[in-house]
Amino acid sequence: FKGLNNLECLLLALNKIKYIEPTTFDYLINLKELNLYYNDIDTIDSININKLIKLKTLNLTMNKINCVKKQHFLNNNQLETIKLS
Repeated sequence: FKGLNNLECLLLALNKIKYIEPTTFDYLINLKELNLYYNDIDTIDSININKLIKLKTLNLTMNKINCVKKQHFLNNNQLETIKLS
C-alpha cells in the first residue's frame, strides 16, 4: 500500500485472507477504518495495528480469531469500535 498514505478507509472483506504480513499497513498512516470481515484470519498478532494510530474502526467479524490482547492496541488511542463477532 505504498503511496496511499492519505487513504482513510480500506475494505478487504470476503477475500479468504489467512495471514497479513506485519508490514502490510506501514504506509497507511491516516487509516481510520479497516474492514477485514469474512476472511480466514485466525490471529491478529501479525497485523501491526499499533502503527495505525488514527484508526477508529476495526472490523474483524466472521474470522477465526479466538484471542485478543490489550497489547495489540497500545498505540490506538483513537480506536472507538472493534467488531469481532
